[in-house]
Amino acid sequence: MSVSKVAVAMRGLGGLLLGALLTCGCSGSDPDVAGDAGSPVPSTQEALEGPIDVISATYGTRCGVSRGNATASVATDCDHRTNCSYLISTDTLGDPALGCAKDFDVDFACGTVNTANSGRVTISVTQEANGKTVSLSCGQVVSSHLITVQDATYGQNCGAPFNNAGWDVGPYCNGWGQCKYVVSSANLGDPAHGCDKQFTVNYQCSDSTELKTATLAAEADLQQIWLDCP
Repeated sequence: MSVSKVAVAMRGLGGLLLGALLTCGCSGSDPDVAGDAGSPVPSTQEALEGPIDVISATYGTRCGVSRGNATASVATDCDHRTNCSYLISTDTLGDPALGCAKDFDVDFACGTVNTANSGRVTISVTQEANGKTVSLSCGQVVSSHLITVQDATYGQNCGAPFNNAGWDVGPYCNGWGQCKYVVSSANLGDPAHGCDKQFTVNYQCSDSTELKTATLAAEADLQQIWLDCP
């Protein structure tokens, strides 16, 4: 699966709010799970809307490791989904602090952190976190306004062909109320070597004829672009 094909969730249909929950389990016992004091774990009555957006994840904070050393792994598995179970494993993450029992914490939002309907949760799993599973869950946004991509271009500012990325963005985002797409030259190719490329998507929402535009400044490779039909 290419980096642009981040796991999808959040179909812009239906109205069930699942609530934002974060739990952890391991075989044989119930591990301690505690939310950050400033970000209590919402109950099902405090549902947070939007797709999962992983902000930071760290394996071994108490051992003095670099903050965010697990972010890429958790984001690849969980971003843009409504539900995600992530196995904390040294097979995937390596051992960043030999001989030290490591905890695990993840900071994520339901919806983008730039929007009013976003919610943010921080959860910590006590040591040793290896082998435990953490589950992220966000409510589903009710929407009947669905995305239709008209065109998508990578590097038009560099003279690249118009709509050279529509073949990938359209099937990925069409029919959703929101869509987060990660631009990847590994997937799209490099249409203009040596030139820092912008990325632009023109799209419409099903309730309107207005053409909306989302743009990433150069260099757009490996950056995230959001399409939204509120």
